Amino acid sequence: MTDRSGATANVNLASAETLDDVIQAINGAGIGVAARVNDSRNGLVVEDTSGGTGNLIIANSGDSTTTADKLRIATNSATSLANSGSLDLQTFNQQQLSSLNGGRGVDDGSFLITDTDGQVGAVNLTVLGAETVGEVIDSINALIIGVQARINDTGDGILLLDPASGSGDITVSDVGSGTSAADLRLAGTSVTETIGGTPTKVIDGATTLKVTLNATDTLDDLVEQINAVDGDVAASVFNSGTGATPFRLPLASQFTGARSELLSMPPR
Repeated sequence: MTDRSGATANVNLASAETLDDVIQAINGAGIGVAARVNDSRNGLVVEDTSGGTGNLIIANSGDSTTTADKLRIATNSATSLANSGSLDLQTFNQQQLSSLNGGRGVDDGSFLITDTDGQVGAVNLTVLGAETVGEVIDSINALIIGVQARINDTGDGILLLDPASGSGDITVSDVGSGTSAADLRLAGTSVTETIGGTPTKVIDGATTLKVTLNATDTLDDLVEQINAVDGDVAASVFNSGTGATPFRLPLASQFTGARSELLSMPPR
């Protein structure tokens, strides 16, 4: 790294395991730069604080793993700010189960997984004593059935897949009155997606919920879609009665507390 006054430092991230570790290493470099989580809370910002007028340089120099590129902060320009944008942070594996669902956690009951050949396996979170998402993934992969579990490609949930792709579907269901599978967003039936060029039955427990609009959709259609994704946000239509476009889209969190704060995150 070279700040805009020309001061240079090497930042060694060999022992960094988290984004916080990266931020601390950059801030400890001893030159005129400051790192922080970006305003969208999904990436990294490095800001020049030197007051110089040269280029801010963040480079992979001598780094065969191209770390600056992977962090999306590589630059060599007369700018004071390098913003990674969304890093698609794949930290879900270490996520505490108790922190999911706005801090409401995951029920410690049992759920059943049926693979595409009809074999059934059971995951009992009470017996397992799981505290993290990674432990749940390990327990699923230990079942003697065809279903595999991993973090999904967007890094925000568990992906179940059956490479054998039998004639049936993957199904996941909670046992009794438990809600473990539903809390992990895994309850339901698989869909077919192309993975590595092969059609594969999957269940994606993504915690980021998405809606897709068509050109002819109305505000009422958007509200209906948001309310149908079974998220923690309720949408409605409000007529302010003023201006040329009086209609508004209020979004309200269904839960209280800091963990349920609503944030606006612009696309990368």
